[in-house]
Amino acid sequence: LEQEGSLIRPLDFGVVKPSASTPLHERLFQIFEAMEKIFNRFPPSLVSIEEVFYHKNIRSAVVLAQARAIGLILASRFRAELREYSAKKIKLSVTGTGSASKEAVQRMICKILHLEEGMRLDASDALAIGLCAHFDSLSPFTSSSNSSGKPKKKILKSEGWTLDAIRNRGLKIRS
Repeated sequence: LEQEGSLIRPLDFGVVKPSASTPLHERLFQIFEAMEKIFNRFPPSLVSIEEVFYHKNIRSAVVLAQARAIGLILASRFRAELREYSAKKIKLSVTGTGSASKEAVQRMICKILHLEEGMRLDASDALAIGLCAHFDSLSPFTSSSNSSGKPKKKILKSEGWTLDAIRNRGLKIRS
C-alpha cells in the first residue's frame, strides 16, 4: 500500500503459493525469494504482520510460523518498522467487527480500495493487515500526541474503521 497525503492505494498484491508437493525447505525458499523481490521493488517503511495464533493442527501452526518468520526477517533486513496485529484487531479495523468472516473482510477491502471482488481471500487478508496498520497509525490511541505536540482528538472505540467513519474523518481512499 502507498499513502499520498490522505489517499491510500495498493501498489501491488497477490499470493505466493508454492506447490504442496514441494519439500518444505524449498517452499520456504520460494516464499522468501518472492517476498524479497517485492521488498526490493517497493522498499517498505512499515511492515505489518498477523500475530501468531493457536491452531488445532500443530504441524500447520509450525509451518505458518516458519513462513511468518520470512516477513519478520525481511522487515529487519530492510529496517522497516514492524507492527503485529491479532486477527481480531485486523478484522475489527477493516469491517468494524472482530468476528467478521474472511468474505466480509474481502468485500470491505474491495470497497475501501475500489477493487473488483474475486481476488483470493489470502490477498485480501494481506491488504487488510496493511490497512489495519495504516488505520492504526491514524488512531489517536496509537500515541498521546500528534506531530504538533497537541493531544489528539479521541475517537470512540465503538465507532471502528468503517467506510463511513473513514469518510467522516475526511480521509480519501482511491485505487
